[in-house]
This record gives sequence, C-alpha cells and structure tokens, in this order.
Amino acid sequence: TPVNMIRVNLLRNQAGSANGDGPLPLVFGTLFQKLTADVRAFATAAVLPGYRFEIPPNSGYCCGIIPFSLDKETWDLISATTPPTDPDMLARYNALPDDFSHDAANNTVTNVGDGKKEGDLYPYFNDPLLPNSGNRGTVDIGFHGNSTQEIKSQITSGVCEVDLSAQGDLYASEDEPLTLNGDTGLSAGFSKELISIIGKPKMVPIFSGTNPLSGNNTDFEIVGWAAIVILEVDLTGDPDYKHIYFQPATVSDECVVVDLEGEITEESSIFAKPVLIE
Repeated sequence: TPVNMIRVNLLRNQAGSANGDGPLPLVFGTLFQKLTADVRAFATAAVLPGYRFEIPPNSGYCCGIIPFSLDKETWDLISATTPPTDPDMLARYNALPDDFSHDAANNTVTNVGDGKKEGDLYPYFNDPLLPNSGNRGTVDIGFHGNSTQEIKSQITSGVCEVDLSAQGDLYASEDEPLTLNGDTGLSAGFSKELISIIGKPKMVPIFSGTNPLSGNNTDFEIVGWAAIVILEVDLTGDPDYKHIYFQPATVSDECVVVDLEGEITEESSIFAKPVLIE
C-alpha cells in the first residue's frame, strides 16, 4: 500500500542545467551541426505476488518462513477486510482484540490499536480443529525431526537451502494441498527466539485439518500461506495466559516465485522482491 510499481525516468534535456540533466553532448554530432541531443530513458520495477517458494542452489539464502501452522478458519477471520455475515462467525470476529500497532517501516510494535484484528498462535484448550494433536502446531519443513534447536534456527534464520534440499520448492493450495508432519508443539524453550523476531514480518503455512494423531505424529494439510507479524510473546507460567499474539502483515521475500498470472487483491500479502518489468 498504496502502490506496487514504480517507474524511474532519466532525463538529459534541461538546457543550461548544472544538475547533470542537461542535454547530452555529442562527439560526432558536429558533422551534422548538432552539438547536443535530448535523451530520455526509463525503467519500471514492480513488487508482484507469489505463493511458491524456491531457494536457488548454492545461494546460501534462507526464506522468511517460520515453522508454525495456523488454521484456515482463524486466518480467514483475522484477515477479513469486512466482518462476516454469519452470526456465530461475527461474534468470534467481534471478540478478536486490537491492542497493538505495527510500524512496517521500522518493524516496531506499540501497545496501541491500529484497526487490525489480532490472533494467538498458541493453542487454546480443546481446540476443535486439533482434538488430539497436542500442538497448533509446529511443523517440520524440510527437516523431519523433533529438535528444539532446529525450530529455534528456523525462527531466527528462516527455512534455508539445507532444509529444502530433499523437498524442493514449497507450494500449497486448496487444490494442491501439502502435507507437513507435526512437531512436538509450542515450548518455552524457544521463547527467546520468538521474542527476537517481534515486529519482523514472517510467513506461516495455513492448514485446513489434521489427522487424529497427536504431537509429532500429527499431519497437517497445508492449503496456503500467510504473512504475519508477531506482536507479543509469553510462553511462561499458567497455560491459560501463554500466548503468541500476531496480526496480518505484508512480506516481500527473495525466495517467493513471481506468479505472473496472479491478480493483486486486498488479500494479497506475500510478494517477491522487486523485479524489472519494463
């Protein structure tokens, strides 16, 4: 917002200017009795959407994805641009808080509402979407293990080439869901790492359902991706007060593959880095 494209014009046509934009001197123009020429060049760059992620081989790059899945129902509520019409969903929507503001220019968070709904990545008791899973939850992306250190690394550094070396690119949609294996769940063991990324937009997988198993035996059906920013973290003390508050955000990341056919809508939140289109 408010634009996704910029054009730069380079002009050499201002007679008598000392600012570097005077007419271009010609070396051979004297043969034609022309000493200067007015010159103009331009280029256009755009930030375009995409929902597939690739890390080029040997690039050493890491993608800004954190291994926390979020259920589609909650995401649809939080990211809605207008309140839902269903009475039950409207009640849930109205109950969502708005206690924080995110400054995207400086990646800072303040305790003042900004008109955006906020959610909680921490699982709540008897979550109907996860009847037996034990997590909301954390998922294995590329690496199939239960190491807290691996989760810490992906929180702070993102999903790197070594994580995807066996899996290839990451893509998920409702038509082509991706299955990710669950991890052991949210833990105070990586609270410090989550606090370190407060205010920094990240990407998370969105799931529509799980199998009935628990913990790291849970399989998540991933149907999309979302850009979020974490606002506040507290994973200590009474489980009723543990939370990882977040709100929708916008991400521009080098690992995002441009969708040239994709239409930019109000819901678009994941973009590639700027690319020249003209």
